[in-house]
Amino acid sequence: SETMAAVARMLHGPERVATLTAAGFFAYVDFQGPSARCAIDAARAEAAQHPLCNTRLLDLIEQALDAGIHPKQMRKVSGTGVGIARSAFGVELPAPNPDWL
Repeated sequence: SETMAAVARMLHGPERVATLTAAGFFAYVDFQGPSARCAIDAARAEAAQHPLCNTRLLDLIEQALDAGIHPKQMRKVSGTGVGIARSAFGVELPAPNPDWL
């Protein structure tokens, strides 16, 4: 998440929103709640300046943070997304590390 945040500092607009959203997600599932909140808040502030940005993932992560969803539960949800990407769209992704879930 630190690398994504560093990259986000060099970007603007929708690319910055997407990168900060990813940084927030990675911080969240790595049990770094305060860092996740900072990244998500920064993504939300940037998105407000660019109303055509796609914020669906940002919205979901923000709702999960607000609701206090446990990071392990978020990992399971992302695993479901990976499964759908593989089966429905033929996306080839590496198998998750056993300690991910």
